[in-house]
Amino acid sequence: QGEEMVKKMVGKKCPKFQGECTSELSLSNKDFIGSNLVIYFYPKDSTPGCTNESIDFISSNERFKLKIFTDVSCSYCRLLHSEIDQYLSNGITINYLAFPRDGLDSEVYKDMVSVWCSLDPKDSLNKLKKGENIESKNCKNPVEEHFRKGSLIGITGTPTIILEDGTKFSGYIPANELIKILESG
Repeated sequence: QGEEMVKKMVGKKCPKFQGECTSELSLSNKDFIGSNLVIYFYPKDSTPGCTNESIDFISSNERFKLKIFTDVSCSYCRLLHSEIDQYLSNGITINYLAFPRDGLDSEVYKDMVSVWCSLDPKDSLNKLKKGENIESKNCKNPVEEHFRKGSLIGITGTPTIILEDGTKFSGYIPANELIKILESG
């Protein structure tokens, strides 16, 4: 389908356009008069169509970043997630990675794919962590790759917390304790 569209567009006049770039520049077709032009539109970060590697809960006063391998059906993962506001207010950004403990042929895997493929992955993750249902979705996603990488570094359970220096903690740690661990270095 994409190749057919490209073939239809080759040699055609570029339609009028004007837009903002990620570098805060503004471009329009007038900037390219007399030039051959290839236009590629990439979805803005964290918008529908953008494949996100992780689902990020970003602290407005970030001091620490954690990668957490999670499973939406894991009760300790749900407990950890219930403290997300405490992490964020203490300067801790959480980058969630998927680790469906029941494997890649499980319902949990399908649920996690649905989270990453949803229009609002954070909201979908929040809902599943609360035991609510979400719409089943499928798309290009990183869930299988997360599971593979997690397995390679020895993860067998969730939550698994990876600090910026690579230190790994298996299992739930209450927010107040984890904050003390991070602050003590």
